[in-house]
Amino acid sequence: MEEGESNDTVSARSAQSQPLIATSETLELFHDDVKYLWTTPEIPVYDEPPSSLEFLRNHVAVSRPCIIRNAIPNESSGRPLTLTLDDLVENFSQLKLQVDVTPDGHGDCLRKVAMPTERDASFTEQVFVKPLEMEMSMVDFCHHLRAGRAKQVLRDDEEKMHQQLDQIEDQVFACADKRNDYNIKSDTVVSLDDCVLYYSRQNDCLRQEMDPLWNWKSSFDQGNTNHIFPRSFDWAEQAFIGTNSADPDKGPDAVNIWIGDERAVSAMHKDHYENLFYVLSGEKVFSLCPPADAAFLYERQVVSGQFQPTTAQPVRSDTAPTWSVTLDTVDQTDESPSSSKTTSKNYAKVHWIAADPFRQDAHRDHFPLLRYAHPMPNVRVRAGEMLYLPALWFHRVTQNCETIGINYWYDMCFDSPLWCYFHLLQQLQVSPNRGKDE
Repeated sequence: MEEGESNDTVSARSAQSQPLIATSETLELFHDDVKYLWTTPEIPVYDEPPSSLEFLRNHVAVSRPCIIRNAIPNESSGRPLTLTLDDLVENFSQLKLQVDVTPDGHGDCLRKVAMPTERDASFTEQVFVKPLEMEMSMVDFCHHLRAGRAKQVLRDDEEKMHQQLDQIEDQVFACADKRNDYNIKSDTVVSLDDCVLYYSRQNDCLRQEMDPLWNWKSSFDQGNTNHIFPRSFDWAEQAFIGTNSADPDKGPDAVNIWIGDERAVSAMHKDHYENLFYVLSGEKVFSLCPPADAAFLYERQVVSGQFQPTTAQPVRSDTAPTWSVTLDTVDQTDESPSSSKTTSKNYAKVHWIAADPFRQDAHRDHFPLLRYAHPMPNVRVRAGEMLYLPALWFHRVTQNCETIGINYWYDMCFDSPLWCYFHLLQQLQVSPNRGKDE
């Protein structure tokens, strides 16, 4: 103790220099606790929507997923509502869509980008790469989606998907200097039929971009007053309000529609929403991890960018020849008294998951804490079924065929113990010297 220091000051300084330690034994115990709480052999299935109380008690309050059948009935048949892409083309052929376009179906995920430096001409960096966005009509989207699917080799099992992920992980894209407005046509260097198209907007797109579909009326209703899509679900909304002080008349924060096939994959991520995902046709495949895995998935800050087609020669022999990545930038103005007002270019960054819990063997050396995660692969949601995915659950999503789904997002409850504990786990840092033990 230095002269003049109090015991409280010394204790505070000592606490700052002594980080919390989690031994392998502690993490094993935590792993087992989470396993018994959340990782069940099968997701509970309801043949009809549960009561609000049952849904709140068994799922919302304890953050536990479930599958619900007959959540959206077809009034004309009495069976669950289904819609195919052919139905959408028949009724909304000229409706304009903003479609995601990628070379291989993997957008909104980490990709290797060549960023040579003076010291290392072969340097690459993991970049969060967004899809190229293109406007097209519903009928053109359908045409190119199916033409591309017919040309490309489709995976038909989990092993083949992992092989594809290995190849994608090794692929390196050139870094483009600036973003251009591209209009990809069949006679250009990149044909739409050689790309993977996916309609996956997350901006309330069913109620905004596809408003005519959202307001489509039931032909069975002679008064023409009932929409085919519910505005909300009373049994769910009352349960969500039971854990939240939300406006009871607000309804879902967003309603989105998703259209794609088995080539498109949404990388592992989480949402701050209570999610009700209904499959209209095809089959969705969710791979899940509970919120408690936040400390083991190596979420980190990375530079963000966007795919764009290019006619330039690849910078290295292993780079993709027809696609490059343009990095997002943020202009920062230096207004300090000692300098004139100048604007410098800095790369925008986002937080994203670096590890894949479903490929632990491939990632064990780089991400040793993955062994404490709780991957739940292949949760299949078929046409006419709804998945309740609680807020903060990590999920990777794909399809087994041409599939259409809609989801209702409700605001999550932030004034809850779950959010407090999750936020703590998310902020924990892996020690570079003890990564295999802590």
